[in-house]
Amino acid sequence: MLDRDRVYVPLQQGGTVALTRETGALAWTNPLGTPWPLLSGPGSVIAVTSDEVAAIDRATGAMLWRVPLPAHSLAPAVVAGESIVIALDSGDVIALHISDGSFIWSVKVEGLAAPAALTADDTAVYLTMAGSRMTAIALKSGGVIWVVTLEGTLSPPTVGKNRVFVGSTSNIFYALDARNGVITWRWGAEMVGGDVIGSAVDNDLAFFAGLDNLLHAVNQGNGNQRWKQPTPTRPIAPPQAFGGLVAIFGVSPAIATFNARTGAPIGTYVIPTAAGATTPPVPKGPPLIDPDLRPFRVALVVVTTDGRAIGLRPMGMVFQESAPVPFAELPGKSLPRERLPVTTPQ
Repeated sequence: MLDRDRVYVPLQQGGTVALTRETGALAWTNPLGTPWPLLSGPGSVIAVTSDEVAAIDRATGAMLWRVPLPAHSLAPAVVAGESIVIALDSGDVIALHISDGSFIWSVKVEGLAAPAALTADDTAVYLTMAGSRMTAIALKSGGVIWVVTLEGTLSPPTVGKNRVFVGSTSNIFYALDARNGVITWRWGAEMVGGDVIGSAVDNDLAFFAGLDNLLHAVNQGNGNQRWKQPTPTRPIAPPQAFGGLVAIFGVSPAIATFNARTGAPIGTYVIPTAAGATTPPVPKGPPLIDPDLRPFRVALVVVTTDGRAIGLRPMGMVFQESAPVPFAELPGKSLPRERLPVTTPQ
């Protein structure tokens, strides 16, 4: 994750580091690491490991609080309001206060097993799991609102306007009514040519990408297609929508961006090979993105499996000078040569 001052990265071999956002200089380290993405807390970074949850001070890296989990975490946790919601391999989903890690509620979910993924809105947590099952859990009480069984292995869900979107390895993209789980519309295998690996939303549009190397933009309400574009890279993670853009993440190029309204391709980014490396660099998951794009500031950070963090600025918003080129002719106005006045010897 990243904030206005720092970038926070969990290390593969354990530990968490904070880097100064604009320079990449090391700000602090903490020995607690996690295989899951870090979460944003009030003045803190939340790390959910396989068996505990901890809050780390953003400015200093000091441990603010640390609590054990009653079972192993099953998937990346999610922050919803003032709660951290975690799926456990015991079949339980629990909610903890983000301020101190104290217990709020716990609910047993039938058939809960990996692969699992969570997302949330203001009222509910939405959970996909093994067996093509999906459930909605009330955020305040922990009560199960609805459960549905779909088809295939499900992608991480995305919440839109009264809709929950989820893809499937059965080449299906579903839009469910967030209130009751009823399928309001779907794109089936006759229209999708590969596994749907995830989705994103922006205003009235939903975007989904799959292993057919196509990115689709559709209306959230009825599923009508606005546009589709081939992707220059095979997607390895769900797309992200931010700042009027949609981004797809792959290996080479690592990032491809499109105009969210028109689908027009905007640009790509290829990770440079490290000095002395003999194999192409591979991104460690999707990049860290600040959706509030500002000129002259690092807005996106790519972390690679070879241990590098690369900060990128949105160059389209920077007042760039043209590269210097040789003059074809000297600037200015050409003047005719003037005769010198004739002088008479004295």
